[in-house]
Amino acid sequence: LMYHWLVVLGLSGVSLSDVLRELEGRTRRSGIAEKASRPKG
Repeated sequence: LMYHWLVVLGLSGVSLSDVLRELEGRTRRSGIAEKASRPKG
């Protein structure tokens, strides 16, 4: 399964380091904090 995701990422032009960076950023902030930081409207 991981192989297939790596192929899709490669074809999409997304590097594994980009994915890991995004995941790292998401684990630093809770869902409640994320929702509170969104603009109201």
